[in-house]
Amino acid sequence: MTHLIHFEYRKLLHMKSFYICAIVMAISLLVAIATINYYEKNEVKAPESTTGNVTVEVGVDPSLKNENFNMNDFINGAANGVSITIFLAVVVSLFTCMDYSNGAIKNVISKGYRRSRVWLSKFIVTMSISILYSVFVMAVGGIIAGIFYGFDTKLTNDSILQLAVQTLVICAFSSGFFLLGMICKKSGGAIALAIIIPNIIALISGLADAVINSEKIKIVNYTLTGCLESLSETGVASDIVTRSAICAVVYLVIFTALSFVVTNNVEV
Repeated sequence: MTHLIHFEYRKLLHMKSFYICAIVMAISLLVAIATINYYEKNEVKAPESTTGNVTVEVGVDPSLKNENFNMNDFINGAANGVSITIFLAVVVSLFTCMDYSNGAIKNVISKGYRRSRVWLSKFIVTMSISILYSVFVMAVGGIIAGIFYGFDTKLTNDSILQLAVQTLVICAFSSGFFLLGMICKKSGGAIALAIIIPNIIALISGLADAVINSEKIKIVNYTLTGCLESLSETGVASDIVTRSAICAVVYLVIFTALSFVVTNNVEV
């Protein structure tokens, strides 16, 4: 088992996409934070667009105005702001499908390794990717924000718990991408589905909420996308953190169980 895990980690470390995605995320964070800081400090007026008698500013999120951002804001918002799930969809899909695409999985199975152990080794590395990327974007977001806004703010126990749950939600996303990779076995199809499906779910849940029009029940709050967005704010209420943690665990268990079944019942 240890040999299998070592083998999977070695494959990951030789994947160029693993490093390229990390670099792109870091650059995206730098550009985003620098842009926000520029608008704040220089009070740059956004371009105006006039429609009839109404004049609106375009190109700048209104929420950026009159905001007093600090390092914690960007640590909390880094993962969602940089669209970490898209990068994970790419890396996890490529990693999961690699052995099926090049036929290496047949050699592994022929050497006597049980499918359950092959599945577990791949799943462990997939979860490692999720945790590494989560910590990476939070750390990079915090460092860049600290450079622009100062390192004078500290993470509280509640903030750390919120970040931990956010990481759990990201792991749940990755378990879903892992499942899609096991089903498709082709990286192109797996990547496409991993990017499209969460967006479709978000769209459907949003439409359902609009139809239901209830203040008490919001379906989008129980989707992984909704959970990640909710946890991206600073100082989220404890009930939201708890709800997101429960949702993440439920999705994680379901996706993990399904991927195990698929691995043990589909032809190699």
